[in-house]
Amino acid sequence: RWYVFFGFFVICLLSYLPYYLMYYPTWFNNDAIWQLEQIFGWKARSNHHPYFHTLIMQLFVTIGYKLSGTYTGAVAFYTFWQMALVAFTFAFCLYVLYKRGTRMVWLILAFAFYIALPVHGMLSICMGKDAFFVSALLFFTWMSHTFDLEKGKSGWQWLLYFVTGLSVCLLRSNGILIFVGTAFVLIIHRWCCSGNGNGRTVPVRTLLCAAAVLICYLLYQGPILRGLQVEKADMIEGLTMPTQHLLCAYMRGGSLTEEEIAMIGEVLPLEKMEEYYNPYLFDVTKNLIRQEGNQEVIAEHKWDYFKLWLRVGLRNPMLYLEGEVRQTAGYWAYRIPHD
Repeated sequence: RWYVFFGFFVICLLSYLPYYLMYYPTWFNNDAIWQLEQIFGWKARSNHHPYFHTLIMQLFVTIGYKLSGTYTGAVAFYTFWQMALVAFTFAFCLYVLYKRGTRMVWLILAFAFYIALPVHGMLSICMGKDAFFVSALLFFTWMSHTFDLEKGKSGWQWLLYFVTGLSVCLLRSNGILIFVGTAFVLIIHRWCCSGNGNGRTVPVRTLLCAAAVLICYLLYQGPILRGLQVEKADMIEGLTMPTQHLLCAYMRGGSLTEEEIAMIGEVLPLEKMEEYYNPYLFDVTKNLIRQEGNQEVIAEHKWDYFKLWLRVGLRNPMLYLEGEVRQTAGYWAYRIPHD
């Protein structure tokens, strides 16, 4: 019943419309301002915020400008279609529940959750990569869970896995870590579950689809971005969580050797951590590293710093957990007391 999905979509869209009108033409953040400056040619192109999303913004802003003749209309045009994407994504969630026979009371509660929670309305109009990344991640998750590429006979399943997987990689600087980790677990799971008395078989189709995503990602990150003269994102941008884990272990008196502390000190000035360390927000420390630290050390010794993160984590698992909880609390908890 396609009209059920259409009904979910329309009601979600209408429920976000007041936010759109209240903050017309959009809800700006610093990321979007920088991306718009790149689109208008006022700043150099950069992959600091995924340039793939900047290209999406440029497409809609250009069309909106041609239709309206104003920058306000251009930005409003982009924001409307981003809002429609969020409504489409949540309508899809509801439609999946509906198709699977979810009891009416739970379906109504889920519906209320998506249309009434203010964070969803704000997500839909906040001009940035988050709405597009959320949609890509949700559809990639659904695809990975729902379809077994080894058994499917339809090419559109492989295409959908490829498109959603590549979108996850391109719409966030650390999206590649999500894709590689998920694909690895998926391949191992399908290999372990393939035994039917004749021995296990390699999930060839899943492997090929994952390899295709990785090849396209590497081509995009290398030759394509170089051809477009796009500056690379710096190393520390995609290392929020590992850095916060290590800093939590250090600041909270965890078990670290002098050599390990020295390795951390090569990247950032530890003597300033009392002033700059914020367990809820990495941006302050990140900017300090850019201004006074040396993130190139990580780029030159990736394996050594990965082993550092792993060794310290094995000795201080609860402090890593504390760092994880504090850094992410703003996404899932309310009234967290920090600046």
